[in-house]
Amino acid sequence: LETCSKIMASIDGDLAKRMTEMASGIRKAIDAHARVQHPKYGEIYAYEVDGFGSVNFMDDANVPSLLSIPHLGYEDNNSAIYKRTRAFALGKSNPYYCFGPVLNSTGGPHQGPGQAWPMAVIMQIMTSDDDDEIVHGIKQLLGSTSGLGLIHESVNSHDENHFTRSRFAWAAGLCGPMLL
Repeated sequence: LETCSKIMASIDGDLAKRMTEMASGIRKAIDAHARVQHPKYGEIYAYEVDGFGSVNFMDDANVPSLLSIPHLGYEDNNSAIYKRTRAFALGKSNPYYCFGPVLNSTGGPHQGPGQAWPMAVIMQIMTSDDDDEIVHGIKQLLGSTSGLGLIHESVNSHDENHFTRSRFAWAAGLCGPMLL
């Protein structure tokens, strides 16, 4: 909303103002309720909160996600809370993070255990300043196309021939900006 309100300002100033106010309210709510203490990582962003004190510690492969926070302009990738949130999202504490010889990335509840999403690797690359991490991610993407040269929706982290949606345009569309 913050970004869109800047675009909207030249079209409808009143709507842009309401968008800015709403974005401010959302940011205040996130700061008040979604910055939570994780037992291993300290203060991180929660994926979900219910307003009654319950927290869902996970990340999902889609965008928006915790990993995509800097890409969306919400927080800088060098902020301490983002670094801790990123470490959580890219590790074993995230119940949807998949490890294997084909693809190491976040999956999600949509496709089931072991189904890593290339989109999450793309977002990991786009939010990284580490050349080794970026090169490793690109190699993983190239090795997860089942020989088709296409970005899939999800790929089994142990078997590149077990995938969903052979042509996932959303993830493929993120490849151009990732390469740039």
